[in-house]
Amino acid sequence: MEYGHYEITIKETGREKPVSTEYHGFINHEGLVSFFGLKEPDVEWYDIREITGQQEENPKEAAEMKPGSGVFLLALKRGGKDRNTTRCIGVHRLGTPGMEFIMGRTDNVRKYQPSDEIPYIYDAEYTGELQKAVYWLQHME
Repeated sequence: MEYGHYEITIKETGREKPVSTEYHGFINHEGLVSFFGLKEPDVEWYDIREITGQQEENPKEAAEMKPGSGVFLLALKRGGKDRNTTRCIGVHRLGTPGMEFIMGRTDNVRKYQPSDEIPYIYDAEYTGELQKAVYWLQHME
């Protein structure tokens, strides 16, 4: 089996619109059908499209290097015990199924604002839940 990148579109009974997702990995057509449960009775129809092109050695790393796929600041909290520290919440892979929230601190090289794209968050912790990230920021000293 070779590495593949697939887009799977599924129309389920009771849903107004089809849902699309992607799969990266070592799998064949039958494996995708089984993995996504495409033969289940609630699936009205499905489409599997292989995305071809130059194969990337590390697809996750390549995706992270694309413009606009960096870390965007959602919230900041300056001060606390260390006046030179700015705590922050960032979001990575915004609008994708793999979206994650990053809690940590900025480098204080410039005065960041929410929505700024930044290259890195120091002392990072990760979560898939926005509420957990907000709680973390509210309770930081």
